[in-house]
Amino acid sequence: GNYGIESDGNGDNFNAVPFTAPRIANVTILGNKGRIDENTTGALHREGWRGQVYRSVYANTGPVARFEDGCLDIDDLLPTTLLYRDAIFGCAPPRTLAAPDETPVLQQQAVANGQVMFSTPAQVPGYLLSRQTFTVSTTGAPATPLPAGFEQNTYYGAVDPDAAAQWWRGWTAHVAGGDGTLINQNIHPLATDVGTGITPSTVNRCRTIDTDFRNGGTTTIFGESFPVCIVRTNSLSNQTDGPGQPLEVNLTNDHVYVLSGFVNVGNGGTQGVTPATATNVVLNVEAGTQIYGDTATDGSIIITRGSDINVNGTRAMPVVMSGVTTTLTAAGQ
Repeated sequence: GNYGIESDGNGDNFNAVPFTAPRIANVTILGNKGRIDENTTGALHREGWRGQVYRSVYANTGPVARFEDGCLDIDDLLPTTLLYRDAIFGCAPPRTLAAPDETPVLQQQAVANGQVMFSTPAQVPGYLLSRQTFTVSTTGAPATPLPAGFEQNTYYGAVDPDAAAQWWRGWTAHVAGGDGTLINQNIHPLATDVGTGITPSTVNRCRTIDTDFRNGGTTTIFGESFPVCIVRTNSLSNQTDGPGQPLEVNLTNDHVYVLSGFVNVGNGGTQGVTPATATNVVLNVEAGTQIYGDTATDGSIIITRGSDINVNGTRAMPVVMSGVTTTLTAAGQ
């Protein structure tokens, strides 16, 4: 996509409840020029989004690895509950803010909310990995404590400069061509778990996991045959246990899941839906589960207003989310 983060609320009524108000901490988003027909932005917030972002870094890292439209774009009149605290925006001036007509809104929020924002030069590779290189602040560490539910830390972005090793080492890599398959044996983080801690189901239970999932056949990963579930566009949005009642869906690690198209969790983004009538879905993802988006259909998960996703990955057994090229010719598709 062309946005590191793209977020919105209800386009018809910015004050509609439930609000879209996530809390995000320690995110690093690096510039990307994107396709020639697209402009890129670090984050786009619009339509009454009420989120809070803490200790995050949006930055260019080179003349090509840059956000064409700046680090941040704010569209529509957002409420003052939008927060950025201890953020580093490293985009070339005047490109820190993408939309000049929206700049006064952001500035007013900065004053009203006690926002702390550091503006840095365009080339800031040092800010991405180590707090020791900070020069824009007199303190060198974030000033605002993280909200409840987060483990406190003293650095900006996704990388702890004091860690013994980078958290991504050994299980992820950048593929310049953007190509891949369901499994890359050189970087897969579950290589030692498949067949031991993760045992594939001997039968396809896709329709039991969710009645709208489809049997996608099997795929072999590290010598083990996993049943594949195809999760279609409306699989997680058109079911309910009754108006306003939550539906719980559990993705277990004994199956592999392929997303076909934009998969909406719940229907809180549908025009005219109210909290009393919305399909509220709680999507639980077990540690070690593998989820792949079909690249031909832009497979992805969208959590709509009023629904939840609980990703229960651990350091030893993370949840894998990636892309795959497939024709989706499996049974039931």
